[in-house]
Amino acid sequence: MRSHLLLLVMACRTSDPTCVEVADHAAELLVSEGQLATHTRQVILERCDQDVWAGSMRRCLIETTSAEQPRNCKAQLTTPQRTNLDRALAEVMREDAEREAAKVPESCTRYEAVLAELVKCEKLDRAVRDGLRVRFEDAKRGWGTIKDKSSLGAQCAAAITAVKQAGWECPGAARW
Repeated sequence: MRSHLLLLVMACRTSDPTCVEVADHAAELLVSEGQLATHTRQVILERCDQDVWAGSMRRCLIETTSAEQPRNCKAQLTTPQRTNLDRALAEVMREDAEREAAKVPESCTRYEAVLAELVKCEKLDRAVRDGLRVRFEDAKRGWGTIKDKSSLGAQCAAAITAVKQAGWECPGAARW
C-alpha cells in the first residue's frame, strides 16, 4: 500500500526525487534485512550525492517496487558511478557478513560465563584454570569462521555438559 501511494505521489511530482528520498525508498525495500538496509541506505545516499546521480536514475530507483525485481537502474550510471556504488555496496555486504559471523548462539555465551567462573575458582589448580582459559580463547577465535551456528551451539552445549560431568565444585557452579 505504502509503495503504491509513493508511486502515485511520484507520478504527480514535477521534479526529480532527491537523494534522501531515493535512499529512504531503498531502505524501505530492504527493511526485512535489518542493519543491512540501514547501511545500504547510507551508501546510496552518499553515492547519489557525491557522484551526482542523474534525475532519470533517481526516478528509476523510486519507481522500483521490489528488491527482488530490480529495474536495472544501475545501467543508467556512468562507469565511475557504477564502480563507486559497487565498491561501497561490496564493503557493506562484507561488513554485514562479518557481523553475522560474529553472532554466537546463547549456549556459547553461557559456556563463556561458565568458564569465567571456573578460571576464578581457586579450588582448581592454577595450571588447570590456565589451560581451560587458553583452550576456550582458542575455540572462541574460531567461532566467527563457523557458518553453521546450530553446530556451534551444540558444541558449546556439549562443552558445558563436559564441565558439569567433570564434577568441579566451585562457587557459582549451581548456576551452570
